[in-house]
Amino acid sequence: DDIYNNILITKGDEMVKNLTQIMNSSFVSKDNATLMEAAEALTKLSSGRVYSVKYLETHDNNMIEKVNSNFNEMDSSIKKLDKSLSSSKDKYLFDVVVSDKDTYLAKFNEVISIDESIDKSVKQGDSIGPDISKIIEDIKQSIIIERQTYGPKVNTNIQNSIFTMFLITFIGLIFSCFVAVILVRLILTPVKTITNTFKGISEGDADLLVRIESDTKDEIGEMSNYFNKFMDKLQIIFSDINKQNLIKTGQSELNERLSGEQDITSLGNNIIGYLSKYLNCQVGLMYIKNQESSYSIRASYAFNSKENDSSKINIGQGLIGQCALEKKSIIITDVPEDYIKINSGAGDALPRNIIVVPCLFDEEVKVIIELGSFQEFSEEKIEFLKLVSKSIAISINLADSRQRMKELLHKTLEQSEELQMQQEELRQTNEELEEQTNALKESEMTLQMQQEELRVANEELEERTKLLETQKLDIFNKNEKLKKANFDIVEKVKAIEIASKYKSEFLANMSHELRTPLNSILVLSQLLSSKDNNLPFTEKEMEFAKVIYSSGSDLLELINDILDLSKVESGKMEVVLENMNLKDLTEGIKRTFEPIALNKKLDFTTEIQVGVSEFICSDSMRVEQVIKNLLSNAFKFTSTGSVRLKIKPAKEEEIASLGGNINNAITISVTDTGIGIPENKKQTIFEAFKQSDGTTSRKYGGTGLGLSISRELARLLGGKIDLKSEEGKGSTFYFTIADKIIEERKAVKVIEDKKTIEKLQELETTIKYQPIKKTINDDREHITKQDKCLLIIDDDANFSNILGTLAKKKGFKYIVASDGNSGIQLAEKFKPNAIILDIGLPDIDGWEVSSILQNNPQTSNIPVHIISAHESEPGNLVKNGIIGYLTKPVNLQQLDTLFGTISEVIKEQFKKLLVVSKELEQGQNIMKIFDNKQISTTVVQNGEEAYSLLVNGNYDVIVLDTELSDMSGYDFLNKLKEGNIIQVPLIIYTEKDISENEEIELQKYASSIIIDGPRSTERLIEEAKLFLYGVDKKTSNSEKEKWRIDDKEMLLKNKKILLVDDDMRNVFAVSSILENQGIKVI
Repeated sequence: DDIYNNILITKGDEMVKNLTQIMNSSFVSKDNATLMEAAEALTKLSSGRVYSVKYLETHDNNMIEKVNSNFNEMDSSIKKLDKSLSSSKDKYLFDVVVSDKDTYLAKFNEVISIDESIDKSVKQGDSIGPDISKIIEDIKQSIIIERQTYGPKVNTNIQNSIFTMFLITFIGLIFSCFVAVILVRLILTPVKTITNTFKGISEGDADLLVRIESDTKDEIGEMSNYFNKFMDKLQIIFSDINKQNLIKTGQSELNERLSGEQDITSLGNNIIGYLSKYLNCQVGLMYIKNQESSYSIRASYAFNSKENDSSKINIGQGLIGQCALEKKSIIITDVPEDYIKINSGAGDALPRNIIVVPCLFDEEVKVIIELGSFQEFSEEKIEFLKLVSKSIAISINLADSRQRMKELLHKTLEQSEELQMQQEELRQTNEELEEQTNALKESEMTLQMQQEELRVANEELEERTKLLETQKLDIFNKNEKLKKANFDIVEKVKAIEIASKYKSEFLANMSHELRTPLNSILVLSQLLSSKDNNLPFTEKEMEFAKVIYSSGSDLLELINDILDLSKVESGKMEVVLENMNLKDLTEGIKRTFEPIALNKKLDFTTEIQVGVSEFICSDSMRVEQVIKNLLSNAFKFTSTGSVRLKIKPAKEEEIASLGGNINNAITISVTDTGIGIPENKKQTIFEAFKQSDGTTSRKYGGTGLGLSISRELARLLGGKIDLKSEEGKGSTFYFTIADKIIEERKAVKVIEDKKTIEKLQELETTIKYQPIKKTINDDREHITKQDKCLLIIDDDANFSNILGTLAKKKGFKYIVASDGNSGIQLAEKFKPNAIILDIGLPDIDGWEVSSILQNNPQTSNIPVHIISAHESEPGNLVKNGIIGYLTKPVNLQQLDTLFGTISEVIKEQFKKLLVVSKELEQGQNIMKIFDNKQISTTVVQNGEEAYSLLVNGNYDVIVLDTELSDMSGYDFLNKLKEGNIIQVPLIIYTEKDISENEEIELQKYASSIIIDGPRSTERLIEEAKLFLYGVDKKTSNSEKEKWRIDDKEMLLKNKKILLVDDDMRNVFAVSSILENQGIKVI
């Protein structure tokens, strides 16, 4: 067994593996001769291995001849294979195969020698058998002789005793006869039993269960005991012989069923059929492993598939799956009723016993045998199944390999035929090229160079044709690489687009931060420069100067942050190493931030722990910049509590995390009691160009680059920044820096662009803080109904103060709102005459504020002028009825023009509206809709009164119902036409449905017809505003038409229209039509 397991199986598998590699190499290189020889050698090797396994199981000498025959044929194939090999790798594999084959045959011959020696021993045992029989015969003859010798003596003694005892009473005679009979039986019965038993043994038909019963301790009893022991041993010997005969017979017959080339189905049916019959089983199933690592029924014996249709069984599923998992046999003696049944014409029955046996090949369960029987499975049958399981697995695997090899050979033949066809086509192509070459040779001498080029081209064509398969493979690989490259490019383009998007958003936000202080500087400096006298600055002018200085400082800080980030990204920021005094550093920082702490009523402390060196070697300016950035953030986002700066020796793990040969380092911590940072934002707050909602820097000031710059400066200094924070409780930033930088660098690039682009996809930064409240002393407590009121909605307190000052000079009282929601509430409460609005507000967008005001009937008529750092959006200007738009920074002249526009719009805004309706409630509702400072609404119920008002007064719009108290709406319209008062714009507003003819009649007079419904109120407001104010609110009163012209074509006569189109043909066509209508085209 050791030789078989360690040598024969190992060497056999190695030869199969190496020959398979040679076949694969030949298939790739299209070497059909080598492929065929290697396949032939592999086939003979597999057959030889099968016969060697059969010999080991049956010890049939005929198998030796078949093994030698197959290996001899393999030798001839190997010799041919040796001549066709070209690559060094294949030759090496070939040498290994030859060496393994020799080793295999040597060990196989060694096994044969061992078997022969065992046979000799068995023959010697056979020669001793007759001697034993002779001894037994001698024992029998001696017993017979003893009976012949002692029998007469006994009879004589009996006769003497009878004679002697003749005188004894008749009872004594009978007793003596009885004793004599017993003695005869005691002697003759054992002798006869022994004689018959040995006779049966010699004739081969012995009853091995015969035993002599004797309780005596004489020679007869002793002989009986030895005879019984002999029979016990003989029974065991015969039982072992029968058991071995059963197993060997079964193996031999099964091997005959396994021989020959069979497909898996036929082989499986032969196996399961033989096993079922040989083991006296009434039903049998064979499960074979498929490519999906599951098992399916491939052969059966007396099995009705309709009762149990388990097409596929996975490992661990049911008894079959569990057997495959454990690789052990499973025996069931109590079979459930719903299990497989044994069918016959007479009826169905359940098998009482089930056995499931795994068949392993290379430690893998290839086949599972399931047998059902009415009788219990004996130890001999179970052992027999275990012995033949390996042969079954090998045969099934060989059949599967043979089938796959046939498929491979078939595929190879098809490719060979395809290659021959390609070669034939190539030959024909070459013949055609040769004919063309011959024809060209007959041409003139001037074409000789062309002929040479064509010949070279033909040679290249032949070479390219030979490399066609290789090129196909290369093209396939390149296509795969190209697909991957395209995918990478798409991902990179997305990353670049995201980076561009967020940089654009960042720059858009920065435009507000830059323009706002610049706007204050320009306006205030212009006010100061327009001073007519040389008197000293007033208190108000001094305040202007302070605002200019503060705005300039803010602007300088913004620019410095942007420039610092630019230096870091470009890698041009230098490190200057020097001895830095930590105590001086701490005191300077404390002096800087103490006023801020006092102003915000925060507790600010600094501490240098014991053990910290007085000096460290680093760049003092950069270290101070990092600390100031961290403290600025702490003060900025902390409204109550404390801010603490602490310097302590760095821990060992912190020093180790810095890398390099660093012996000493310090950790500078900045702790605040602010609102903290959410867990999912702790990494993104260090990234550049990221803000939580696009307004972070405007809420709190600055560019939002402080932490990004600080982190990169820390890296530049050979340190790092860590963060610990809990939302709602505060944050602690740890700035760890080495006492000495081993490698001094003049310029270090600290931000990797690729990493920045990739991480930009994680958008959504930072933290949402509460805005800082700013209060301005405005006029909200002193406004009366007679005052002209201006509402300023802007988060820049300085600029709001400037606008308020200018508004007072222009005769306005002003109210200031620092956010959109407050502005909407103030507009509803005070109903100002005009509104100046910023777009970028902290809470909601300025466009949204304008839309809310426009859709609110109480504020829809208030003119809105925008001043913002954002660029204008023409679509929103028209949609929200904006009267003007200025982009920051603005100058004093622009602000004067703004107030002039507002004053002009307010003057022309007072309008008169006449409502004529039978229903007083409806008229009052319309009156409430237009109840504001700019519109006077009159409500009447009858037509005569309405006619009188129109004759004696001027009204801008009429809202008419079709039913009046004294006449119908149609009669009223005819009366107006007769009185020539129909020029006033007229809106029909009624609850009554009108017919198509009525609608046609009304359209002769009415500018709009509105039927009362879900959105009728909104439409009434829009139509009335159109006629009350016209389309453009910026147009002066003298330039507005009052919509009193009956001929609507006259509305555009002598008007100027700006025509914009990139197609000159459209410009020409449209301008021609408009000029024919009396319109001036620009």
